Amino acid sequence: MQETFEFVVSNPMGLHANIADQLARTASLYQSDFTLNYDGRTVNLKSVMGVISLGVPQKARLSIVVSGDDAKAGIAALTKKIQELAL
Repeated sequence: MQETFEFVVSNPMGLHANIADQLARTASLYQSDFTLNYDGRTVNLKSVMGVISLGVPQKARLSIVVSGDDAKAGIAALTKKIQELAL
């Protein structure tokens, strides 16, 4: 199973280290593969350093793709976390 979620970063500081850490921790709770796509680059969302390396600014359009048996639950948890963080 594969699930995709797209959104635009509204946080004035972009996707900074604290947010990257919280997203990676959430993704790591699931067996599925999580990828974050930005500006033609793809990283493992479970890797804090990978996420930070993208240098995602405010107003950037991102997509998250989750593939695996628990993809639906994983994307639901990430969507909730993104809303909680006001990303």
